[in-house]
Amino acid sequence: MRRNGRRARALYLIPDFDNPTGRVLDKASRCDILQVCARNRIIVLEDNPYRLFRYEGDEIPPMAALDEAGSVIYLSTFSKTLSPALRVGAAILPDTIFGDARACRALWENLVQRKSFITLNTSHITQAIVAGVLMEQAVSLRGWIRPALDWYRSNRDVMVRQLDSVFSPFPEQIRWNRPSGGFFLSLDLPFRFGADSADECARCDNVIVMPMSFFALDNSQDCRIRLAFSAVTPEQIRTSVTGLGRYVARRLGRELPSLVDGLAEG
Repeated sequence: MRRNGRRARALYLIPDFDNPTGRVLDKASRCDILQVCARNRIIVLEDNPYRLFRYEGDEIPPMAALDEAGSVIYLSTFSKTLSPALRVGAAILPDTIFGDARACRALWENLVQRKSFITLNTSHITQAIVAGVLMEQAVSLRGWIRPALDWYRSNRDVMVRQLDSVFSPFPEQIRWNRPSGGFFLSLDLPFRFGADSADECARCDNVIVMPMSFFALDNSQDCRIRLAFSAVTPEQIRTSVTGLGRYVARRLGRELPSLVDGLAEG
């Protein structure tokens, strides 16, 4: 960008259980990114809608908590923790922007003005619902989300087990991650999977998956797909992964009807 006479102004990240990959940035990577952004005066937009949905492992501090330069704006939402219909979120600014308190105040005033122009203010009813739940829950949603957290963890485990079973004949060709939280995982395929592939998989095998190429500006994600396990039942997960297995076997010129049919019944 410098060679082209341009300057990066902001970096958008989902450091915890990223959508679409389901991955987590470790603490060292967060600190490295913060140092680079502070040195180049780049604002970090840390979006953290999935942070509370951790299934195992130790929590990593948010980038906003590690920020010493005043470079992180922390973004959150209640649509994942309370209800998808509650379109209420928050932006938390640092005390200073790169050490400048006046710049932070000016940015806050600018954001408030632009927000009011764009949305004519967020619904008072939805804000009151969020405030009521927070007061009832002593300003912590960890207890509130526990049933959903347990459900998502169970669904994650069902999906990983079914992937292990369906794709066991392809140990070197197909890989996936086991996310420690969030709603998604990513799966690597030995062939390109784009919009036409998604359409064929849906029409012929009754399963909708998301091509990761939809999230990329280059071809680095052409052989990767995103699978979601949050808003489905365990039986839907098993059936859908089996359908995906049929599609993959067909693309690879393999026939595995007995294996797939047995898994569908089990």
